[in-house]
Amino acid sequence: MIIIVFLLFAVAASAQPTWQLLTYEWRAADLHTACIPSATDVLFAGEHGTVVRYDVILQRSVKVRGSRWDPDLHGMVIARGGIIVGVGDDGTVVRSTDGGTTWSTSVLEKKTNFLCAAVMPETGQIMAAGTGGVLYRSVDGVEWGRSTMPSTRPRAIGAAGGHTLLLLDELGMVYRSDDEGTTWQPPVTLKQGTTYCSMSVRGRSVVVGGIGAMATSDDGGLTFRQDSTFYYLSVTGIGHMNDSVVVATAWRKDVWYPVHLLSRDGGTTWRKSKSFDLLAGPVVVSPDYPRAVICGDDGVYRVARSLTVDDMTFDMSGFGRGPSTNGLPSAGFSRIVARNRERLLCVRGYTDLVRSQDSGITFQSLLSTGDNRILDVVEAGTRTIICAGDSSWTVKEGNRTYGKSAARLWTSQDDGRTWAVHRWSSSRAASMTVSERGVVHVAAYGFRMRSDDGGATFDSLAGPIGSMSIATSSPGLLVLAGTSFATSTDDGTTWDTTALPQGMWFANGCRILAHDDIRIVGTHTEPGRYVTAMWKTSDKGKTWSEEWRVPSSWTYFTANGLDASDDRHIAIYGSGPAVAYTADGGTTWSWLSYELQSYYPVATAEWADGDHLLVPSGRDIYEVDCSPSASSAPPSQIDDASGAVLSCIPNPAGDQTTITAPAGIRWIAITDMQGMDVQDRARIGMDGGVVRLLTTDLPNGVYAIACGDEHGDVHSVRLVVLH
Repeated sequence: MIIIVFLLFAVAASAQPTWQLLTYEWRAADLHTACIPSATDVLFAGEHGTVVRYDVILQRSVKVRGSRWDPDLHGMVIARGGIIVGVGDDGTVVRSTDGGTTWSTSVLEKKTNFLCAAVMPETGQIMAAGTGGVLYRSVDGVEWGRSTMPSTRPRAIGAAGGHTLLLLDELGMVYRSDDEGTTWQPPVTLKQGTTYCSMSVRGRSVVVGGIGAMATSDDGGLTFRQDSTFYYLSVTGIGHMNDSVVVATAWRKDVWYPVHLLSRDGGTTWRKSKSFDLLAGPVVVSPDYPRAVICGDDGVYRVARSLTVDDMTFDMSGFGRGPSTNGLPSAGFSRIVARNRERLLCVRGYTDLVRSQDSGITFQSLLSTGDNRILDVVEAGTRTIICAGDSSWTVKEGNRTYGKSAARLWTSQDDGRTWAVHRWSSSRAASMTVSERGVVHVAAYGFRMRSDDGGATFDSLAGPIGSMSIATSSPGLLVLAGTSFATSTDDGTTWDTTALPQGMWFANGCRILAHDDIRIVGTHTEPGRYVTAMWKTSDKGKTWSEEWRVPSSWTYFTANGLDASDDRHIAIYGSGPAVAYTADGGTTWSWLSYELQSYYPVATAEWADGDHLLVPSGRDIYEVDCSPSASSAPPSQIDDASGAVLSCIPNPAGDQTTITAPAGIRWIAITDMQGMDVQDRARIGMDGGVVRLLTTDLPNGVYAIACGDEHGDVHSVRLVVLH
């Protein structure tokens, strides 16, 4: 279940709009490595020194170490005696002797970043490989010896039986040492011109993967066989289940969806299965337990509780949340359409259309397009939904590899129950709009599509320009923007084409506001730099005036598009990720950026119900309330059914929070999201209607707080704890 959590952020606007995170999933660090110390536990490690312990039986996660300023961890192994050792940046070594409950930290060499680790089976030596050709070894993780190795950028090391140690360099060179790293043989060079990311070693079976490359060896790394079928995949993780069964993950390079791979013959042949539900990251397999895990970004991971080698079934899990209960894909939101604040149509991972009718608390799956991407969504009437996008694939001709695409439209005239597919042989359907007369217009690269029957049938029309965005208004004004600019006053029958503003080479978005004022956003060139700006025309492109440009402090921002509900409410979104918005016609502008918990550009933003701006970012949807009264009530405040107000300030809470409740409070209860009572772990001070809650002993997460008063009424609020 996706939980509503209220967060307040400081923004630049004078009105100080309030923020609400509509869909909440635990904010966590990227996970780089893992180990499996027992049949019931998995330890994950990664960004900011984070170590997370996952209970396979209870399907719960607890963060056991790490803080915002800790160096990243990249490798983790289990040594003899159950000692767990993790290595990372700035020469950091973390060590646990109690299964990961408590940890000690030491620094071996501040200027060295340890990138991988392994354990030698014969001697139990822990090997840690770092940048600059540094190799450290230890038996217990306390006393370390230093030596050198031939690679300055190691990506993986592995024990190939006995005293043999293999080292994979990111440039595709495999070094072999038969005396545990004391001396090294000349390297075996794999495919040149590519970057290698991962290696798995089990006995004499070695499998190595990288960007567009996969190679296997059955003689302990002396010779390798290249697999030419991996030219379109970027391999991110490999793990041996046993001597013959190998699991791997990869990203398809042209459309970037995850692919899972299975080999039953040590990596000679592979079966590939695409899965939008899962992820592609480092793979860790236990030699002692029939279990495999995949690490991912933003604290998301997958755990195979009972790996089935026939279908590679993984449980969906994430740091701070259990398996998915709604069956939705875990990919982030790429598009959102809001009829109002309650009814949302969203695209997840560019392939799945979902709908929420309760402001993002729950979602219903409507459409999954498989290999095809959804780039835009419109509602043409009360029951008609239309999705526009493309199908992409890779073509290889000799030594040349390139991508191709073909436009696709999906239409439903029964509110998403059944769908029809319209196919074209080329181009890409990028943007749609519906005119006042109900005509559906689709902008594609090189041509347009038009439907006069609400999306039942479409006609293909020429140009007039290579367009990316399209907009309409009453009475019949239509605008196309892309490599050029065109307007139509007869609903797309005839067009007048004009030039973009001077220096602008492409328009990424357009909107028609009041009095036929048109705004476009794009990038134009100035001496020595590129500038993102919004321009205005009131005469259908004959003259232009610059209305807004990205501040010099945001030079990395590039616009993907804009949305405007009227001439006062405008939002420009794009890379960063970031959104610039105004609710007063451009007098003041605010930014939403650092609050967004994602690395990917914002692909859309949507104004709903006047002053409310909805912004999808990663796996979350943010809402900004720009109404004049937005700052009058803290967003953590909830009016319950009895009319009383229960609030937590601050929320999120670090070490403590103050709960303001109605007078005459009789009792208080605190539970986590699994319904477990955690009140014994929180220290509570109560004084009338004010409760002071110390949260230092509560793990990071979301908690439900309930209070009862003398009249028997129960008041509740959700509290986020972030240490």
